[in-house]
Amino acid sequence: MHTENRITIRGDIDHIFAVASAVEAWPRILPHYRWVKVLSGTTTERLVEMAAHRDGFPVRWTARQRLEPHQHRMHFTQQFPPMAPMSYVTMMSEQSAGDSAIPGER
Repeated sequence: MHTENRITIRGDIDHIFAVASAVEAWPRILPHYRWVKVLSGTTTERLVEMAAHRDGFPVRWTARQRLEPHQHRMHFTQQFPPMAPMSYVTMMSEQSAGDSAIPGER
């Protein structure tokens, strides 16, 4: 299955990428996230545990986050639970007058 979503955000693309890639801060800005813990890794590749509410139910998973800051690209690959494998890429590109397009693919 392939899904694509696209949004436009007005702002500096480097700042938008920095905010979006800091997954440990997602619970402060995305209320359905319960927590995000960085388990291991470097500044460009990390293993993270994420927990959120989905349709009113608590869910938790582990994902590998790989960053390509110069291309404004984030890759996520779900590691656990193995019965629900998922991966997606977020690619950011500058548009006109300070807009940044952020399509996400699954």
